[in-house]
Amino acid sequence: TNVQAEMASWTLRRYMGNDTKLFMTYGTPYHTGSVSDVESLIAHDCNATEIGGQVFMDADGVMFDLKHKVGSSGIPHGRAGSIKKAALWNNLWAGADEQPRADVLVRSHVHYHQACYDPDFGWQMTTPALQGFGSKYGSRQCEGRVHFGLIYVECDNGKFSFNPLTAKLKAHKSKAVRV
Repeated sequence: TNVQAEMASWTLRRYMGNDTKLFMTYGTPYHTGSVSDVESLIAHDCNATEIGGQVFMDADGVMFDLKHKVGSSGIPHGRAGSIKKAALWNNLWAGADEQPRADVLVRSHVHYHQACYDPDFGWQMTTPALQGFGSKYGSRQCEGRVHFGLIYVECDNGKFSFNPLTAKLKAHKSKAVRV
């Protein structure tokens, strides 16, 4: 886990500009350790602006609700259900004046990318994974298709655009055993 934290820190430092503000959320203990939060090491090493379980970030007039964990669905056509539920919760919290109302709700954890828009709740999306199906976790835990990659987001004066960058990996291809 510490080796992965060092790799993440190295990658972030390499691609972040000097004026980049880094916002991070904590992951789940399976990936980041059950005794300590290795994300804190990365946040410290990369001078993160904020790290938390749930982070609300105003990026040039676009409010993001960022959190790692979200539920998944065992059926392909139900994959948007959990992020739509999270958007409803954000709307209820915001209605009680206890959270900012998100324009874009982002969750991770589920190893697939899903994005949808609702005029009442804005954009909701899950991020692709940086761990593939061919990994120990992926092959043992993931039932559905795994999307490997990241999402590039640009914000400008209250508007935003996003571009999912996914890769097709050789490790994702299963091979039959000959008998």
